[in-house]
Amino acid sequence: MPTLYLHNFKGFKNTFLPLKNMNFFVGENSTGKTSVMKLINLFSQPLYSTSGEFDFNAPNIVMGYFEEIANFGEDFFEIGIENDSSNSEIKFLKLHFINNKGIPFLNGVSIFNHNIDIEIKIVEIDKQASELFDIGYRYSLSHLETDTQFEFSTFEEWVKNDELQKSNFNPIGKSNFSSASIVRNLIRMIRSIITSNKLIANELSTLELLDFTPFAELKWFAPIRTEPKRTYDNYVKTFRSDGEHTPYLLKELLELENLDHNKINNNIEIFGKESGLYEKIEILSYGDTSTAPFEIRFLVNGHPLKITNLGYGVSQIIPIIIEIVSRPPGEWFAIQQPEIHLHPRAQAAFGEFVYAYTTVGNNFIIETHSDYLIDRYRLCLNKQANRSAENQKKFDSQIVFFKQTLDGNELIIIPINEDGSYPEDQPKEFREFFIKEQLDLLSI
Repeated sequence: MPTLYLHNFKGFKNTFLPLKNMNFFVGENSTGKTSVMKLINLFSQPLYSTSGEFDFNAPNIVMGYFEEIANFGEDFFEIGIENDSSNSEIKFLKLHFINNKGIPFLNGVSIFNHNIDIEIKIVEIDKQASELFDIGYRYSLSHLETDTQFEFSTFEEWVKNDELQKSNFNPIGKSNFSSASIVRNLIRMIRSIITSNKLIANELSTLELLDFTPFAELKWFAPIRTEPKRTYDNYVKTFRSDGEHTPYLLKELLELENLDHNKINNNIEIFGKESGLYEKIEILSYGDTSTAPFEIRFLVNGHPLKITNLGYGVSQIIPIIIEIVSRPPGEWFAIQQPEIHLHPRAQAAFGEFVYAYTTVGNNFIIETHSDYLIDRYRLCLNKQANRSAENQKKFDSQIVFFKQTLDGNELIIIPINEDGSYPEDQPKEFREFFIKEQLDLLSI
């Protein structure tokens, strides 16, 4: 599982977040939940992008200027990630940003695989020519000096290790390139260093930074999904975080006839009945072609209704349900507040729904304020724990509790045990508000 690193970033300092198969982000408002979700979304995009830019203000991300991202009074921030993907030789990555005219400016890249620790950095920016950079690099091949392989047991150990920082930078010289393409050019330089230095080349002969996308299959859903329509006639098939593509994906799923699609359609109907939102979904097409306009109708108490005639919560949860059922096992889903506009019964049904899809190998990051959702998920875990060992599915779940302190934002990991219970050593702030409310109600 990937681990995130945040330092001087959005109120976090020296923070590590190891992810599990199921991650519930909980906590009060303005404690950093959405910022971490956006960072995960950013890491789902290719590092070596078309523009060559690590864009903190890309669509669906929008974190603002440097002063809005870095902790108050700090002149740099760092983000990093442990990559558990087998399609890249990079195991750990750390990016160092400074303030350049109010914009986050990447001036250092550190990478680590099993054998080498390498850092490339812009040592100095020419004041007269803002796009003229003095570049340096340093690396460590410690295992060549001993008979044991150089290795860090954890990502956190690598980040905190300062041995490489004690060595001097090897100068590359001045380089002239656009600050908008800084990522691309630093990566090119790392590749050039690798191929020109025989010691490094022997260790990283096939290094591919282009493939470094730890959340390559991530599907991210914004907190507000697209408005429902009476009819759909603009053919949209590419994934969009607001679910604009969902009606066309749903039409495709309902019209295909094979065992897999029948199973998918059954799962869509099961959620509808468990949540009380609908009994069945039907497509009414206005033509015979695949691009003909169509309506989506929901069977409710035996009556077909247009999606625009149903409660708003239906249109908000359906894009998430359809996307999850249509994807193969092993993908990541990052979902912000799926409970919006849903009755507690439907919130609980969604908890059971994501539990079922966790058991088949999918991974979830869910930002939520719904106890109903989390508690139903925990109840499903408890039922599984009571089954025979051969029928149990093994995966890890956790609460990531965000809170504000005088020093900034902090997150606390609360594991969810295999039987759905919480450990006894919970932070008192985690349930303090709810317990106090219940005690106050008892006095009425």
